[in-house]
Amino acid sequence: MSDTIIPDNENKLEKGISTNLADIFFRAQISKTIHYFIAERMISMKKVLGLTNIFLSALSTAGIVSLIGEYHFFIKENPATVKFVIFCLSFLSTFIASLILYRDDGYLANTHKVAGDLYIEIRDDIIKLYNQCIAGTLEKSDIFKQIHLIRHQLDYFGRSAPQTNEKSFRYAISRNPGKVDIMNAIEQGSFPYVQTKTARM
Repeated sequence: MSDTIIPDNENKLEKGISTNLADIFFRAQISKTIHYFIAERMISMKKVLGLTNIFLSALSTAGIVSLIGEYHFFIKENPATVKFVIFCLSFLSTFIASLILYRDDGYLANTHKVAGDLYIEIRDDIIKLYNQCIAGTLEKSDIFKQIHLIRHQLDYFGRSAPQTNEKSFRYAISRNPGKVDIMNAIEQGSFPYVQTKTARM
């Protein structure tokens, strides 16, 4: 966690505002990308597991129907093998169905999406604060006060948000501008449209 840096003299005040805005914007943007990335992966995993389970259930059911119906040549000649295959299909289908319930990817994906939405709201507040800085509608002391409040929001959401992982963090870092890029954009007046070499989420 970074603390709000308040310059001790007037000459460094503008630089301090840029540094702090860049820091909190970076944190909000990275956190947003992380949670959306995890939510999308969980939704994809739920679809894959669900479709696999449907396919295995259909195969095992078809095999059972074939056993109790008229035997085809292969089934008649290899009943033990067919029964074993049907058993494996049924076991896998039951296992995947239980795994879907245990993982609860739909619910977890929704919690990550909600977290991402909250970080977007914070990011929008940072952009609004930046626009107020440019317009000169806030005193510099009020700007630092707002930065401090936003930083506390980020800390709070960070503690209460669902758990993330290192892979999602690396992904977010690779898809977003760094603090230096954001700070340069703020100073050059191109914020929040920071250009990067890679596309952003």
